[in-house]
Amino acid sequence: MIVNLRKQLETFELAVDLEFGREITTIVGHSGAGKSTLLNCIAGMTSPDDGEIILDNQVFFHYKKRIQLPIRKRNVGYIFQENGLLPHLTVQENILFNHNHQLKDPHIDRLLNHLQVAQLLEQYPHQISGGEKQRVNLVRALAVKPDVLLLDEPFSSLDDENRLKGQNLLMELQMEWEIPFVMVTHSMEEAERTSERLIRINKGTVTFDSSNEE
Repeated sequence: MIVNLRKQLETFELAVDLEFGREITTIVGHSGAGKSTLLNCIAGMTSPDDGEIILDNQVFFHYKKRIQLPIRKRNVGYIFQENGLLPHLTVQENILFNHNHQLKDPHIDRLLNHLQVAQLLEQYPHQISGGEKQRVNLVRALAVKPDVLLLDEPFSSLDDENRLKGQNLLMELQMEWEIPFVMVTHSMEEAERTSERLIRINKGTVTFDSSNEE
């Protein structure tokens, strides 16, 4: 996936020229460094000021060609740091929202059991804990089998046991699907454990890329 873009933020410009392979890449940096904006540009939630974003042969964004592919056509899985569940829907309805899958799908069944969400299906978001909401978010994003998976602090609200389970599942799925996983985290321990590539961003600029150290 080619991500070559510029985006003016409040106090600096996010300017990156990166190519993501079929691996887990972790992006670290101080709060407000531009990490989440980068993910939002890939997902289509934020429009860059210039550049291009291309996954395989599909153009997500191209400034010169005036291409801005709608979010719904990008098949991007996105796990947000904050709770993104719809409050008026049950856990089951949230997971299947805009999906063509059924709960009996072996893939979804595996996610439900691995992340211990099966017992929450009939409950509403206000009835479950913050950690449980994040586990539901993980299931919902992974259920679609996306072409690229974006993760913004996906395990920050989980306890140690479920954080470890989530990390293990992430690594297993990446090996099976062989698609780009791009994760933002503040935990260097998590980055070193889960990812094959580490990128550091400071005020919109890439200051370190482990792929250049090899």
